Amino acid sequence: MITIGKLTYLHIDKSSFSFIRSGKGSIDYHKWVEYINDNQDFFVWFEDTEDGKYISTNIETIPEKFQEIALASLNKVRCYAKFNPKKNYYDISAACSEGSGRVTITFERRPKIEEIRMFLDMAKYLDAMLLYRGKTIIDEKVIEELENNSKMRKKGPLKK
Repeated sequence: MITIGKLTYLHIDKSSFSFIRSGKGSIDYHKWVEYINDNQDFFVWFEDTEDGKYISTNIETIPEKFQEIALASLNKVRCYAKFNPKKNYYDISAACSEGSGRVTITFERRPKIEEIRMFLDMAKYLDAMLLYRGKTIIDEKVIEELENNSKMRKKGPLKK
């Protein structure tokens, strides 16, 4: 059984995969960019964050051998959600590139059910699956189980 606390990394792809023998995924990168652009109320591109703007403005100060990597990160490859002002970082990041063909999602804290649902919506939009550890499919049924388990923990043990 999956518990919500274990869901620190999720992936979106059209088929399950093994990290050991993982090749390129099958996500349409341009469709992913379209989804993020259509959901700017939730997501922000890295290049639109303070850090991304700083890198863009100060690219010439970065050693030449790292400039290409820095510039690539400013090209709709990574997006963020849920800025945490106390810790001064985003709680959620998602990334996909034409080279990877797979969406990788990282939670810096325990994800909320509605956030998992948002990524399931993203997976559906991409005609793909939301995956835990590359193999376990997270669908509506799994999310309902996670939600029920979460509610049970909040209530605590039944008292007689």
